[in-house]
Amino acid sequence: MGASDLIRSYGLLVAIGLGIGIYLIRTWLVSTAGRRAWEGLILRLPIIGPLVAQYAMARFCRMLGTLLAAGVPW
Repeated sequence: MGASDLIRSYGLLVAIGLGIGIYLIRTWLVSTAGRRAWEGLILRLPIIGPLVAQYAMARFCRMLGTLLAAGVPW
């Protein structure tokens, strides 16, 4: 009932605050510093970090193999 009271009394302010917060976070994630911080956070996560790193390495190796097979000198 407390949550219902909060929404009824301050619902518009909460919605505006959430909208502004989402916009600011999205803008920060698009920036270079924000993207670097987000990717660093993802790589430090216990289970997901190593998986993301292995996926990036596999993608790099696959692309390098394709380029070398096509005759691009390195």
